[in-house]
Amino acid sequence: MHARDGREFILDDAAAFVRASNAAISKTGPQPVDKDHEMQSWWKPGGPALGWAEKYELRPDGVYAKTEWLPDGEQLVTSRKYRYTSSVVRCELVNIERDKYGFMESYELQMKELAGFTITNIPALEVSAMFSSQTKRTPMDITALLALVGLPPNATKEEFFAAAQAKLTAEGSSSVELAEAKTKLAEAEAKLAKAEATITKLTSDAAAAEQEALLSKALEDGKIFPSQVEYYRSQIQKPGGLADFKKFAETAPVLVSGKTKGKKVETTSNAAHGLTERQLQICRDMGIKPEDYAANIKPQES
Repeated sequence: MHARDGREFILDDAAAFVRASNAAISKTGPQPVDKDHEMQSWWKPGGPALGWAEKYELRPDGVYAKTEWLPDGEQLVTSRKYRYTSSVVRCELVNIERDKYGFMESYELQMKELAGFTITNIPALEVSAMFSSQTKRTPMDITALLALVGLPPNATKEEFFAAAQAKLTAEGSSSVELAEAKTKLAEAEAKLAKAEATITKLTSDAAAAEQEALLSKALEDGKIFPSQVEYYRSQIQKPGGLADFKKFAETAPVLVSGKTKGKKVETTSNAAHGLTERQLQICRDMGIKPEDYAANIKPQES
């Protein structure tokens, strides 16, 4: 069967065609009926059904459909606003012929089964009202296509394919360059992240060194006891703790005379300082010389 738009349809076995169509209905339900192939429109698919094809029947003069018409569809048909039908057919491409570049030059459509139908006023087939020319392919603007690859309107097919291939190759090179640029950018970002991590660590190490230096100085100056070092270290870690400790170290009174950092508490005989073993243990815990401790408690005892 030859359609008005140039398509060739093949229907080898009409009975098998109808059986396959009814089998599809049994499996998925009634098939939709619309107008002008709105449901298959390339630019705006979808739309309401005007009826439902419930069963197909093969007769000597063609294929008929038992249809449940909805009010809108019935009105369009009975008012004769639409007079023809155009089937929606699932097909398979056969007898394909290609040119030397692999493009299809011609083919035929082997009809497999119906998928509904539409009502129309411009059927594609003159032998029956089965197909609409709604699916006719729009002619390609060859001049615009040639201009797209930089060729004049009178260029040959060979010139077009050569120019198209060159354009695709150039675009492929651009894609490679873009990929390389993305790779270099990713490497640069990785190096930047590593540098930022190094800076963060150095900053953290410097801050830790400053904190330890302040604690050591406060200990040596007698502003804090050795047993208090861990407490003040934890306080410095808090927000604003470093600034607070600096103020404290500047204004705090001296608790222990003489420098104690790094010095082991000297233990002399009781005769030299007169301290008991319990008092000596206090000196060991606080890092104080027994002589200094003894000198501080004598005025209180007197």
